[in-house]
Amino acid sequence: LEAVIERLRRASRRRVIVMQLPVKEEEEVVGVASLLDQVAHRYALDGTGKRSTEPLSGDMQVAMAAARERLMETVALTDDDLLEYYLEHLDLTAEQLERGLANAVRRCDILPVYLTSAARQIGVDELLNAVVHCLPSSSERGAPLLTEFDDVTDFQEGEFVAQLISSRLDMDNETY
Repeated sequence: LEAVIERLRRASRRRVIVMQLPVKEEEEVVGVASLLDQVAHRYALDGTGKRSTEPLSGDMQVAMAAARERLMETVALTDDDLLEYYLEHLDLTAEQLERGLANAVRRCDILPVYLTSAARQIGVDELLNAVVHCLPSSSERGAPLLTEFDDVTDFQEGEFVAQLISSRLDMDNETY
């Protein structure tokens, strides 16, 4: 995971921030722990996307605290008022963090990274919730970028909204 994040950071002009930590059972990823909710979501391994919410383990609590602090710092650096509050309190409220994240994503200041497996339906619901809460709605954006749905080369001028990145690593951590 760290290698993929580092490659994203080198390739992007935006601040790249991981929004979840992997929940593992032995060496298999079975869920995600949300930095916003601060809980672990364990998914059924049958591909249905059904999940259960559970408290964080001791090791996961330590990792969560460090990752959440990075998230708060990253979000605070995108807004002077948030930065002032963060420097004074060394914390952001849940509302400040969520609103600041959404605003930073909409301004393209932050590139949030969500851990998902579409094939196993792990974390997909978290990603879709982020799309709803962080990306501008069509009423906020105005005219759609795509004018003809069967000709993807015909775009209108407009701001960049989202980018989907897929990276697959083999057992030796090599891209394939």
